[in-house]
Amino acid sequence: MPTFASQCSASALRRLRTITLTIQQQTSLKEWITDVTNLLEKSPLELFQIYSIGVFLDSTKTDDLWGPIVRSHREHLTRFSIHRMRISMAAIQTICIECTSLQELFVVVDPDSMVIYALL
Repeated sequence: MPTFASQCSASALRRLRTITLTIQQQTSLKEWITDVTNLLEKSPLELFQIYSIGVFLDSTKTDDLWGPIVRSHREHLTRFSIHRMRISMAAIQTICIECTSLQELFVVVDPDSMVIYALL
């Protein structure tokens, strides 16, 4: 990702509306998140999809990605799709509140958190 991100100029992806990313568990998340955020910063994303080759069991590691994506693209995002990666209920709430055009949300959550959230 760093090589690809550095080869794209700031305006190269300015019309990009859809992106699907795949990440490996062995990837350094901090660096990867920075690269992805910088790469997509100027794109008017409507559809954001991400897949994990494995399963990230700790949503606190992946939650650092959702904030910058939502802040940069909240006005345009209609679909937010996270597959094979867990996401916290707080992150889901932020996505639903901030992305005012959101029509589709696909996420994986811990079943226990759904029960707790339903009781609130």
